[in-house]
Amino acid sequence: MEKIFILAWRKGGSQQISYHPPPGGLESGPAFASLDLQLILDTPVSFEDRTMKSEFSRLHFAFKYAWEGVLFLFRNEPNARIHLALTIVAVALALWLGFSTVEWVILTVVIGVVFAAEAMNTAIEALTDLVSPDYHPRAKAAKDVAAAAVSITAVMAVIVALFLYLPRLMALLR
Repeated sequence: MEKIFILAWRKGGSQQISYHPPPGGLESGPAFASLDLQLILDTPVSFEDRTMKSEFSRLHFAFKYAWEGVLFLFRNEPNARIHLALTIVAVALALWLGFSTVEWVILTVVIGVVFAAEAMNTAIEALTDLVSPDYHPRAKAAKDVAAAAVSITAVMAVIVALFLYLPRLMALLR
């Protein structure tokens, strides 16, 4: 594998670049296919600006990929859509009952935990299917335990909901 070296140093507040191509020229360096040399060589950028741009870019892509994961979750997992429907009902009922700030915090945390468990379950199932396409007892155990985590959080959410909603609903019936 060929090595490509780029040396960078500061001089007068701008970044100076020294490029050492691999033997055989730029075309033989596959690692350079995705690198924009024009930007690096022609644009003097301070290290602070480059780091900030890099951090923003990483943050941008982190949210982009997370959003793609959320979309995958709701498009491919029927249980996630059921949780979403129940969340809409729970939020509407909480609005109607006039939940306090503390009750809203509790409700939000519980909903978040259930969705996080569902997302982890989906990720574990997808990864297990990838690495073990054929039946294997350990793959089954991994999937079963991940599904159990979702069930546990869902049951706990119902218990918390009983504590949050039942007293207010009982007061309305009196």
